[in-house]
Amino acid sequence: MHWCKILKFLFVFVFIVTTYAKDINMQILNVLHLVDSENFAQAVSEYEKLYKQTKDVEFLKEALRLAFDTNDKRLNELLKIGSKVLQNDGEFVRFEIMQLLKQNKISRAKEKTNALIKKEQDARNFTILGNINMFEGDNNKAYANFAKAYELQNNEENLIRLVSVTPNDDEIIKNLQNYREKNGCSYTLCTMLGEKYFAKNDFVNAASVYAELYEISQNPQYLDYIIISVAQTKDKNLLSQYETRLDLNSSIMMDAYANMGLYDMAYNQAKQSYEAGLGDVYQTMMAIYEYEQHEKNMSEKVLKNVMQNFENSVEKVGLGMSYNYYGYLLIIHDIDYKKGISLVQKALVLEPDSPYYLDSLAWGYYKLGDCNKASEIMQKVMSFDDIDDTDEIKQHDEAIKKCRAKSDTR
Repeated sequence: MHWCKILKFLFVFVFIVTTYAKDINMQILNVLHLVDSENFAQAVSEYEKLYKQTKDVEFLKEALRLAFDTNDKRLNELLKIGSKVLQNDGEFVRFEIMQLLKQNKISRAKEKTNALIKKEQDARNFTILGNINMFEGDNNKAYANFAKAYELQNNEENLIRLVSVTPNDDEIIKNLQNYREKNGCSYTLCTMLGEKYFAKNDFVNAASVYAELYEISQNPQYLDYIIISVAQTKDKNLLSQYETRLDLNSSIMMDAYANMGLYDMAYNQAKQSYEAGLGDVYQTMMAIYEYEQHEKNMSEKVLKNVMQNFENSVEKVGLGMSYNYYGYLLIIHDIDYKKGISLVQKALVLEPDSPYYLDSLAWGYYKLGDCNKASEIMQKVMSFDDIDDTDEIKQHDEAIKKCRAKSDTR
């Protein structure tokens, strides 16, 4: 923002050298330096001195503006001076109103604001009145005043105030989208718009907004939002468009296909990445995607291939997710309960509070016939508040409870 300060400095400098004597010019340069170095209290004093020397109310307003922003102790004194020479100045009246609001004199501030609006149709006046309405809990009047402010001054700040009190999501989307089309995306505006599109299940437009946010920020989190949005559409062509436009890498494309339930394409992407030497994790993902693809119609050949890919990669990768996935498959397919439990335990070393890993462990002990141990672990699983209470977990819980009941009656 230093360039903004430089431009402001140059503008003021050009003004002063053509207006005041040399000694006054030097005083102004000094006060600008004080502001730039954030010596605000001294700057307020110098602006006040300049006003008294020149009787130029612009110096008084600068002193007021700075005193108000920094809560300077001379603010009330400056307001008293201003009330004598600036009583008809809209900017000064807004200072008075803001001070009344600080003092919690809401009725008086509202009265002054309404009087000011009668004199001048300025967006700032309607904004102040809208804020007072919000403080009073009257969102309908706040909406009307923020709408008028936005009508008078179409900037993002006024739009965000307006949408904050707009009760209709379609109207919010319309206003945000219109602004986006004219002015492009900003982080605040388009994040809000993307969320609104997503909540309305308009995933195509949500993806479009997040793509624009990614292009202006290069923040990879927006790639995730694009993938999540596109995945909801199940539209491979739409995904291909973003792949070309954004040059999505192999990992993102693999995740995208998986999120869309296109496990054959996710497997192929993982296979290409693994064969290109991009890492052993892709062999683990090959195992996962091949299993997901054939889960409902699993052949011995496919299961053997899945197990081999896990066996060759799981220790090299060392991820909790891969240890648990491989271990759980060994358990549910009755291949090797003890090895399956051992792998799940490795996952729990990395993520000890995962209810899903604990569920795998409980099922392993159930398969071994240790119902007491399985029950003890399952009770911990069911104690998690945020657990996704799936049918599979419910079935495990019921089966383990029955097993425990039988063992208790022996």
